[in-house]
Amino acid sequence: MEHTNGIPIGLASPAIWKGTNKSNGQLMPLRDYYLEVGYSGLVITTALQTELTAAGETGVPFGNGVFYDRNLKASAPNKIYAGYPTAGGAVPKLAGIMAYDAAIASLQPAAAKGVQPHNKGKIIKRGFVRYKTGKAAAGGAAVAYADINDATMVMFVENSTGDPVFAVPTSYTNGVPQLANCTYVGNIVQLYPEDESVLVELKF
Repeated sequence: MEHTNGIPIGLASPAIWKGTNKSNGQLMPLRDYYLEVGYSGLVITTALQTELTAAGETGVPFGNGVFYDRNLKASAPNKIYAGYPTAGGAVPKLAGIMAYDAAIASLQPAAAKGVQPHNKGKIIKRGFVRYKTGKAAAGGAAVAYADINDATMVMFVENSTGDPVFAVPTSYTNGVPQLANCTYVGNIVQLYPEDESVLVELKF
């Protein structure tokens, strides 16, 4: 029996909890190998906000990547950006993955599917994280389990929005997988056909 944020995942149970296409970002607490931290401020970049507005949603989707601006490491070292920071001189660095938070998810209105700047969420830096959806490429169409149940794929996040991307790398630089307009996050280590999700080990 495995557990995801207190929800039992019985691999042979007929009543298994399958989640929804907004259930990305659930940290799998396997032994003690994980690290979740807070942050001092959250900025939703224009690219992500445009995408959210078009979908009639608000808030950084759970499971999205967020970035630090290393140019602000002296003045705002723990401020995060949902998508590449765009201020002049910004130096983006992947900070982590926006963690699924059942309290935030349940208390928000129907249009809110993620973390808003006034929420106190957490980001995941190390661990095994569960995903059900993503994109096929930066700016690409949405994909679900049927398209990403391939362990040869790895996970990236789209630089402009932080959206998860599942794809086969186009190249490697010093052993790190590369994909256009994306940042490498980790590898698919387990497929769960029972609830149509994949498990990603963060490696950034």
